Amino acid sequence: MGTATAWAEIDGVAPGLSIAATASFTPTDITDLFMWFDASNAASITSSGSPAKVSQWNDLSGNSRHLVQATSANQPYTGTQTQNALNAIEFDQARATTMTWALADYTRDDPCTIFTVVKRTAGSRVHFSMGDDNGWAVTTNGGTGVYGALFGGLTWIDAGASTTAWVRHTFTYVGNAAGTKTYVVYRDGTSVGTGTNSASVMSGSFWAGGDPSGTQSLHFAEVLIYKRVLNSTERGQVDTYLSAKWGI
Repeated sequence: MGTATAWAEIDGVAPGLSIAATASFTPTDITDLFMWFDASNAASITSSGSPAKVSQWNDLSGNSRHLVQATSANQPYTGTQTQNALNAIEFDQARATTMTWALADYTRDDPCTIFTVVKRTAGSRVHFSMGDDNGWAVTTNGGTGVYGALFGGLTWIDAGASTTAWVRHTFTYVGNAAGTKTYVVYRDGTSVGTGTNSASVMSGSFWAGGDPSGTQSLHFAEVLIYKRVLNSTERGQVDTYLSAKWGI
């Protein structure tokens, strides 16, 4: 899953990146992988109908933190979108499509590094969030469509110009219960914004495709969440893997 054997012969590798350099890498090579969702892994997706609607998207980290949506009308599609000839999951704002996982062993004060390969197609809302309306969110700005991050509904971190192209959108967060939380947003491997916040611990659910306040239309290719802040070498390994695999 995710190794070069699955995608070594694809075209469109990003300039300056080598498949050979990432041939032996898989996201589980780095410790503290918390959740991993890969739309190109058909075995991890439970779906039915035509077009196929996704009722469960399995976590490949080995931690069984699967995303689910029991209501057919709100299930995203699979098999309708691709990037670099690989399947992507399609979330549709008009159908209010979301998937969730109930938080059991995570709080907003836990550090993390999140990688997404995502494409916004319409609307400006949350890609995914940790917590019900009062956690942090990796999102696009509701007024401009610019990629970034939102923390506690208070602090917005900008990640550059608005786009509807595929991007590698990455978020790192250092939190602690007693003091200031610091976070950084990256776009296509480059740091584009930093911020701080001192909001308190939260609970709720992990939301993909939106949050309790709304949804947006987007395509997800891959999502990786590590329960710590990766160092620059580790972050570079994951970013190179995603860029080569998805041709972004």
